[in-house]
Amino acid sequence: MTDRSAFQPIAFAQNLVLRGFMGALLFIPYHWRVPLGGWFVSRALAPIAGWRDRVRKNLALILPDLPQSEVERLARAVPDAAGRTLIEVNSGAEFKAHVANCPIKGAGLTDILAARARGQGVILVSGHFGNYDVMRAVLSAKGYPVAAFYKPFSNPYFNTYYVRMIEICRRADLCPNPQRHGCNGAASAGRWHDGDFD
Repeated sequence: MTDRSAFQPIAFAQNLVLRGFMGALLFIPYHWRVPLGGWFVSRALAPIAGWRDRVRKNLALILPDLPQSEVERLARAVPDAAGRTLIEVNSGAEFKAHVANCPIKGAGLTDILAARARGQGVILVSGHFGNYDVMRAVLSAKGYPVAAFYKPFSNPYFNTYYVRMIEICRRADLCPNPQRHGCNGAASAGRWHDGDFD
């Protein structure tokens, strides 16, 4: 197990490169920044980091009959979506403004609204395509306090930066690993009673 408190020169260098690129993109208008970020991660970073191979291996497990052309398309598209997400979240106020008026709809919305009217919290589990943070940013913009469980990045330097980015995108408490660190983030958005979350 890696000691996250010890200096990690490779992780430190990776963090500098990624943050430098993301910082440089902030000088480009938002509507160009996002696709450029996706392109960079998909075409430059993903092949070096082995992310395309990971996509291929995962697809072989769950969709072994998928045509090779579609496998290769997804091996480029998945890191592109990840890059777009990182750049969107890194854009802070511009990202929030871009998604603030997105409609909230779908199964369960009436339950969320009813719980809010009663002063209760809810636990939302998100399976998503695209930016996972849109839902939380939109709910936060509409006045819903949001807490989030998340898996920390393996790169501790980038993880520190990432946490600051997502805190800017919404009012949220963050709980990096509820089993290891407790659930203070979730507890601040609601109340635990006998195993139930109000």
